[in-house]
Amino acid sequence: MKKMRLHKAFTLMESGPVILVTTNDGEKNNIMTISWNMVMDFTPLFAITTGP
Repeated sequence: MKKMRLHKAFTLMESGPVILVTTNDGEKNNIMTISWNMVMDFTPLFAITTGP
């Protein structure tokens, strides 16, 4: 593993990945893309935003 400065690590982690969220209401499948997300901590915890 290569050591790097913390601000550089966050730049690499938050480079803009696209997340696919899938749902099913019992009858219909649905998929939604989320392009905004953020790392919450130094653990595998992140936040996303969605609408109705």
